Amino acid sequence: MAAYGAGALAASVLGGHLADSFGRRNTIILSTFSGAVAMLLLSQMSRLPLVLVVAFLTGLTADCYKPASSALLADLVAPAHR
Repeated sequence: MAAYGAGALAASVLGGHLADSFGRRNTIILSTFSGAVAMLLLSQMSRLPLVLVVAFLTGLTADCYKPASSALLADLVAPAHR
């Protein structure tokens, strides 16, 4: 659980950078698909060190969409309605 949380924490920084560099939509798509792949990989791990590494990667990839979706919402909503 802590490894997933550490990955999710790092995803805030990485997701914001990717959203600015590659676009909000592309970051959301990348996060969604890579998070699904990471979850599938996590379900196949049996050794603890591998579980920890893949859990970190799962948190990282699954939560990268959050900064991009927040930025996309801010782009679409008028400043008076934020």
